[in-house]
Amino acid sequence: MLPSIYFTMPTSWRFMKKQNPRGRVMRNFRKIWVGYVLSAAALPLLAIVPFRTDLNILSPGYVTTNASQFSFGDVNLGSDSQQTLVIYNGTTDTLDLAVAPTTTSPVFQPSQWTTTTLFPLDSIVVGVTFSPTSNIAYQEFLVAEILNCDRPIVMPLTGNGRAESYYALTFNTFGEELKSVMPNLFPGKIDLGYNGGRAKMYGFIDNHNDSLTCVYTGFTQYWPYGSTGTFPDPINCEHTWPQSYFNEENPMRGDINHLFPTHMDANSRRSNYAFGNVVQNITWQDGGSKLGQNNYSEIVFEPRDGHKGDAARAIFYFVTRYGNRENYLGTHQEADLREWFWEDPVSQKEIDRNNGVDQYQHNRNPFVDHPEFLDRISSFVETATVSTAPQIAVAPQTMTYTMTRSDTVWLTVANAGDADLEIVSVNENESWLTIFTTTPLTIAPEDVAQLGVAIAPDNGAGEYAGEVHILNNDSNAGTITRTVTIQYDPASGIAETGTPADFQLLHAYPNPFNASTKLIIQRSSTDPSDVTLYNLKGQQLRQWEIPAGSGTQRILWNARTWSGAEVSSGIYLVRVTQGQHSVLERLVLLR
Repeated sequence: MLPSIYFTMPTSWRFMKKQNPRGRVMRNFRKIWVGYVLSAAALPLLAIVPFRTDLNILSPGYVTTNASQFSFGDVNLGSDSQQTLVIYNGTTDTLDLAVAPTTTSPVFQPSQWTTTTLFPLDSIVVGVTFSPTSNIAYQEFLVAEILNCDRPIVMPLTGNGRAESYYALTFNTFGEELKSVMPNLFPGKIDLGYNGGRAKMYGFIDNHNDSLTCVYTGFTQYWPYGSTGTFPDPINCEHTWPQSYFNEENPMRGDINHLFPTHMDANSRRSNYAFGNVVQNITWQDGGSKLGQNNYSEIVFEPRDGHKGDAARAIFYFVTRYGNRENYLGTHQEADLREWFWEDPVSQKEIDRNNGVDQYQHNRNPFVDHPEFLDRISSFVETATVSTAPQIAVAPQTMTYTMTRSDTVWLTVANAGDADLEIVSVNENESWLTIFTTTPLTIAPEDVAQLGVAIAPDNGAGEYAGEVHILNNDSNAGTITRTVTIQYDPASGIAETGTPADFQLLHAYPNPFNASTKLIIQRSSTDPSDVTLYNLKGQQLRQWEIPAGSGTQRILWNARTWSGAEVSSGIYLVRVTQGQHSVLERLVLLR
């Protein structure tokens, strides 16, 4: 008999999530099943027991945990936070921990099992570390598989990545919303004017060892540190966003975030051409920079490799702060700049420069501080759309069981994406496997669902192998296949009292069921037997008497009480008693 983690986890979660522009808030939980504790006077404990989150972690007879979810709260970028999941085995079975715990996102990292088995009345811990990489709200899942249980532990994980306070407006924003808050960052920005901006740039920010370096060619010019002059000939001031595209107006003209020292010849050669990859008809080149044509036969300027990312971040700063002036930024240029952005990542030199600009101008380039912002804005030229997609996660990965009678296992399907996950169909390829989940099934973002698989070996003892196929709309995952392998040995069954049984409740089929189920009982003794049905409160619903005689007996239950009243969906227990011995089976009714 499989020990059971009977998971009563909430299945209707809505949280704000990475790459999700919709501000989700948590909705009310709705639970698929609700378990009850059976009093000892009513019924003996089941071998398959519920996993309960509402009981003390040391409750006997259950697999329990110290939490049903982990909320890490606010964690600063560059920091991390840890929480510990404790799993307690209150059953009499040794649990198999051969599969390492996983999560649906690398920002949540689980520790590994410290052992491959969990003995009865023992516990084990799984540490989870949250290390956010962006200032967004995360909702993911921890999956901890216990191979000989009927379902995995699937635990929601939530946490917020937090950036510096001056980026608070950008929290969990994407696309046009993120673009819209960018101009409102750093309200205390100072307009130094063109002369003031150049003086700070030449004399302090870009002055290293009393010299200035052309960002395009590498040419250096002596210029005393702290000088207030604005004409370090032949160095002059390059406007990364050309002045002619904003009519030389302030504050754009003196905004140091897009100003750089360049040799006047390189500056003149660049003119007001767009940036791009030069692939043909080169008319000028110096120090790695060149002027020529791109793949579209457009004249473009390509800076040397060490300045490509800097130029891209300067352009993206300008367009989000001041808008696409005169439509200077086009789709071809944006595509190349996005490529350069990652090929030439933020360097310490660029970080130091950003700090210098902040010292004198009192604002910063967000794309230097947080390059990940680029991934949250799909376009600067056009309307920035936010793509959404489902992300399916199915557990367990391994479905291998040793069984002495029919049973039910559960596949837990989580949607870690930000669009509805459609389970189109769930199919089995063997007659001894029965899928009882109704499809099509829609799983909302951050929700989970349980897919029931009834296992009823129908060809005697031996090994069985079959497959379950989950057809879904996650294009990255495709059809999910799980192989179910059973080692079936009904002769090794043990009566609930621990005495070798001369009778067995072989199985109930189907189970779970909708309208009716058939109880199949095998007896080698000629003594009479009683079959009693209970609800989870221990109340008797039906009883049958089987007269003396051996062989196989079949009883059909139509999901009604003695009086003929229909019973509601839920879990019911059937006990077969013969003499001093009894066996117990769980029935699941789905209406």
